Amino acid sequence: MAFVVLGTGVLSAQRVSVGRYVMPTLDAVWLSDRPALNDGKALFLEFFHSTNTQCRARVDEVNELAYTYNNILNVVVVAREPAEQVASILLHDYQNAYVAIDENGDVFKQLEVPHVPYSILISAQGEVLWIGNPTRLTKATIEKLLQL
Repeated sequence: MAFVVLGTGVLSAQRVSVGRYVMPTLDAVWLSDRPALNDGKALFLEFFHSTNTQCRARVDEVNELAYTYNNILNVVVVAREPAEQVASILLHDYQNAYVAIDENGDVFKQLEVPHVPYSILISAQGEVLWIGNPTRLTKATIEKLLQL
C-alpha cells in the first residue's frame, strides 16, 4: 500500500507576492533612525547576512539606491544576526540606508524571506512591486516600477 502526502507545508493566506498589499511592521532593533512608513515614500527592503558574499558585494549598490532615490524611497537593510556581531559592519558599510537587526527573525518570517540576499520593493500604498534576489534587479527596473 502506498501513501501520497500532499501539501505538508503550510502556506499563509497572506503570502507575500507581487501585486499583494502588505506593509511590514518592521519590529526590529534599529541601528539607524527608523523610517516613517507613512511618509508617502516607497520601501525597499534588502535582507542581509554578513557571511554572504553576494550581500557584501551589494553594499555600494544599496547605498547608491538610497542616496539617488532618497526623496521617494526608504531603503532599509535588515540583518538576522546578533547586533554585537554585525552592528559595526552595517553602520560602517551602509551610510545612506536605514539599518535594522531582526535577531528573532520576525521581519524575515512576516515577509517570508527564503534566503539572502533577498529584496522586496513596496509602493507607498503597500503594493509589492518586486520580490526576489536583488542581484537580478536593475536600476532601470526600479525606475519603471516606481514610474520615474
